[in-house]
Amino acid sequence: MNRNIFKNPLIQSALILLALFYLIVAIASSPSHGFFGGILAIIVTCFKTILFLFGLSVALVFSIAVLIGIFIAAVSLSSPENGKAMFKTLQNKLAVYFCSMKKRASTCVTKGKEHHSDTPAETKIDKARPITVSPAVPSSSDDHNRMTNLEKHNADLRSDLNTARTAIATMQAEINELKDHMAGKTESAADSETESPLERIAEQSETIAALTARIAQLEGQQNEAFQTMRDELAHLQKKTSIPEVISGILSYIDSPADRDTVTEKIEEAVSRGMTYNQADTLFKNSLPPEIYKILTDHPRLTKDYIRSVKKKFQ
Repeated sequence: MNRNIFKNPLIQSALILLALFYLIVAIASSPSHGFFGGILAIIVTCFKTILFLFGLSVALVFSIAVLIGIFIAAVSLSSPENGKAMFKTLQNKLAVYFCSMKKRASTCVTKGKEHHSDTPAETKIDKARPITVSPAVPSSSDDHNRMTNLEKHNADLRSDLNTARTAIATMQAEINELKDHMAGKTESAADSETESPLERIAEQSETIAALTARIAQLEGQQNEAFQTMRDELAHLQKKTSIPEVISGILSYIDSPADRDTVTEKIEEAVSRGMTYNQADTLFKNSLPPEIYKILTDHPRLTKDYIRSVKKKFQ
C-alpha cells in the first residue's frame, strides 16, 4: 500500500481549513456589519498580512545583516586578516547567489519564449557557415621526404654506434694491459719479499740504530748549547745588575744590618702609634749610640722616613 496517496489531499484540506479560519477571524474582527463590510474586512486583513510579511522579511534580512556585521567586526578586532577574508568570502557567496538567481530568471524567460515560439532554436540551421573538411591523408611526396630523412638518421646512428663500439674495445684492451702490468708488479714484489726478509730486517735495524745514535748526539749538543746559554745569561745578569739605591736617613748608615735594625724599630714605633718623642725614646734605648746619633743629627730625614713608613701601614 502506497502511503503517499493521502499526502496531497491532506495538504489541500489543511490549506482550505486555514483559509476558512482566516476568513472567519477577519470577518469576526471587523467592526462593520453586512456583506460588503465583511468583504472589505477580508481585503484589509489580506493587505495587512502582506504588509506584515513584507516588514517581517525586511526586518529578518536587516537583523541577519547586522548580526553578520557584528560577527565580522569582532573577528576583525582579534585578527584583521581573518576578518577581511571572511568579508571577501561573504561577498563572493552573495555575488554567486545573485548571479544564480539572475541566471534562473533569464532561463525561465528564455524557456517561456521558446515554448511560445513556432520554431525551436535547436532546429535552426546556419546556412551561411561553410563546412570545411581537413585532409586526413598526406600526399605521397611528403611520405617520400620523411622516409629519406629517417634513412639518413638511421645511417648516422649506425655510424655512431660503430664508433662507440671501437672506442669501447680500445678501452677494454687498455684495461687488460693495466691489469697484467699490476699483476706482474705484485708478483715481483712478492718474490722479492720471499727471497730476503732477514736481510731487510737487518738493514732496517742498522738504520734504526744509526738514527738513534744521531738523535742522542743531537740531544747532547742541544744540552751543551743550553748550558752555555744559561752561563752567559747569568754572567750578563751579574754585569748588568743595578745596585740598590739607598736614600734618606738610611744613606748615612753604612752597615746593611744597622739599616735593617733602624727600619724594624721605626716600623715598631709606627705600629704602636707612638709620637715622635716616644719614638725618640725607643730609638735611644734600643739602638746603638752611633746609630742614634745619626738619627738625632738628621731629625728632618728621620721624620720623613717615619712618615713614609706610616703611609705604608695606612
